[in-house]
Amino acid sequence: MQSRRPQFPVSRKKFPPENWITQLRRVSVMRHAWNLMRQLGSDEEGAALIEYTVLLGIMLVAVIATIAAVGSWVNVKWTALNTNLAGH
Repeated sequence: MQSRRPQFPVSRKKFPPENWITQLRRVSVMRHAWNLMRQLGSDEEGAALIEYTVLLGIMLVAVIATIAAVGSWVNVKWTALNTNLAGH
């Protein structure tokens, strides 16, 4: 006996479909996030949370930039060492 697979219609439409429902959900999520940020900004603890989050973001960017700069410097040093060792 052959197992029967469910037949699904094949559609060449984009996933997820761009219709008014998904656009409305997207707007609703952004509106909810904006309202939450406004509430946190007016609340004393929320304002501190936003300040610490911004500070954390700035520190993260600084750490990533430092790692990239140090990584480039180390790469130059290792390349020079390899060239000197290969020449002798």
